Amino acid sequence: FAVTKIIVVGHEFSNYQIIEKLLHTCGMASALPSKRESMSAIEIDAALSKVNIAVPNQKALSDNHIMRQLQVSPIWNGLAMDLFLGNINQSLWGWADSQALPLLNYWRDMDESVYFALVYEQPHSILINNQRILDQDSIERKLQEWVDYNESLLQFYLNNQNRCLLVHSRQARLSSSSYVRQL
Repeated sequence: FAVTKIIVVGHEFSNYQIIEKLLHTCGMASALPSKRESMSAIEIDAALSKVNIAVPNQKALSDNHIMRQLQVSPIWNGLAMDLFLGNINQSLWGWADSQALPLLNYWRDMDESVYFALVYEQPHSILINNQRILDQDSIERKLQEWVDYNESLLQFYLNNQNRCLLVHSRQARLSSSSYVRQL
């Protein structure tokens, strides 16, 4: 049987977790830990990001504010393979991780059966979730982070539409049956 993997990615204030829950109602199983290392998918994302952040002179954002996709050395492919082996008996499984954005190309190239639910929300979600921010500089910095993140998400979507679904989290909450059909 064919094995399909779905990675749900969205800004930390996009309510991306709602889409993961919606996918669970459609039959997507949660990712089990990797076979040998017993690492969760999120722990693998964090490890891959950590080893690649240490690369000297690698800027997080390109000049046009698009987040750079990490170039993961093949030496780390064993982590992904171990995760796939840990979930080999599940026909539809996945995970949600707001920190996976710089790893989207990595996961896309790792396996043709990896698909993406890219979740976004309006920029005012930043202000609602950061009510303790009082000064103008902090507000502008948080809004720019939101813009950079979502521009990167959109860029990945535009380059990979055949493997992505772009989802507005509030709209999905309001018309979940429509999104269930699309998913």
